[in-house]
Amino acid sequence: MTKERRRAAGRDSMTIMNKSAEKQGMTPETKTILTVVVIAILVFAFYVWGFTKDGVPAYGLWLVAGFIVFFSVLALNSLLPGAEEKLARRLAAGVGRPASGIVTELRRRGSLETSSQRFSYVTLIVDMEAEGKTRTVTIKAKIEDSLMPGFATGRRISLLYDPDDPSSAAIDREHNPVSIQ
Repeated sequence: MTKERRRAAGRDSMTIMNKSAEKQGMTPETKTILTVVVIAILVFAFYVWGFTKDGVPAYGLWLVAGFIVFFSVLALNSLLPGAEEKLARRLAAGVGRPASGIVTELRRRGSLETSSQRFSYVTLIVDMEAEGKTRTVTIKAKIEDSLMPGFATGRRISLLYDPDDPSSAAIDREHNPVSIQ
């Protein structure tokens, strides 16, 4: 089998797995967790094979297992959606009400860079206008760097908020995308 055919077969099997997971109602977070766990198990299995073949003591396997778990947790932390993104999904599903706000302050907290994108973790202080009142809300979000000008101080942004708890607000991703798809 040629290298290209193997690559195509791998893509086809991933597509089949994703479609099967969607039919079973798996969330994107569950898919991400399963992918990281499967990769971690495969890496650990490779090291077990290599260590047992060379007669390495058992504590070496525990050390490797610890490193694999540590790096898996780090990977999951950067791949899974944050609290603001989960809140935005819940509010967009029908619970939230639309509002608008003016960004009064933008603080960068860090960044995440992948091979194709660069994100900034930011804290937005927004004066949100809802139900005839103005409230100051704090939103911690991850925004792609190329879209940061849309969230600059003084810009008006669209928000969704929980009518039962107006201080619980998130960016309305339908009107203010935070990443380029």
